[in-house]
Amino acid sequence: MPIDINHLQYCAPDEFGLGHRGRGLAYFADAYYFPNQDITLAYLVNYGADAKSELKPVFLEFRNKVVNLIMQK
Repeated sequence: MPIDINHLQYCAPDEFGLGHRGRGLAYFADAYYFPNQDITLAYLVNYGADAKSELKPVFLEFRNKVVNLIMQK
């Protein structure tokens, strides 16, 4: 069975995470490992925003702020 690995790339070549994201009408779930920072990030949001939802931009802002903290920005 193949493994689905997503590559989460940010501003610089050393700013990336490897992991998997899950989206649905009822949840968000992400798990990423940032090897250059030796940090693992995992979260589950019990509210879906894969469809038209006012929560989607809030979730994306949350994720970007957390990753910026990991990258020490």
